[in-house]
Amino acid sequence: MAVFSGATLAGTGTVNALTTANAAGSILAPGTEGTIGTLALAGGLTASSGAAFHFDMNGATATDSISVGAGSLTAAGTWTFTLNDLGGTSVQAGVAYMLISGTGTWSAAPTIAFSLPGSWVVDAGYHGSGYYWDSSSATRSLTVQFSAIPEPSTWALLAFSLTTVMVLRRRR
Repeated sequence: MAVFSGATLAGTGTVNALTTANAAGSILAPGTEGTIGTLALAGGLTASSGAAFHFDMNGATATDSISVGAGSLTAAGTWTFTLNDLGGTSVQAGVAYMLISGTGTWSAAPTIAFSLPGSWVVDAGYHGSGYYWDSSSATRSLTVQFSAIPEPSTWALLAFSLTTVMVLRRRR
């Protein structure tokens, strides 16, 4: 099954043929709009630069996902993930969310870019990039993790504390 530029493969269920998203602007969107779901691409997935992925997320562990099962996953170029927060229930900092999984052969990781809602920040400390492409273990996966953004009152308290320390040091 080919997903062409401007087209979207969305929903839940299983595609038994190889799915290709080889054109910039082709979109894979598991689940249905506003509902968490899994799109199984049992025949494997080939996605090149410009492929886009749209995922809904809700709470501590609920996220749309793509499963390639025992099929191969071939990646190239830059993939863009647009993540949508359902119902205002924020994702949890420090939780690894699995977006893509499978047991077949996976190629080298693509470059991944994220488009995130409001105050979400990808955790740069999570494997150095906020996401982890694991193509070597028995269950392969692409996971992402987020950091909490300190609220303004936290920054104000930090600034006040640093100012106090500086004033006390100058008095000595």
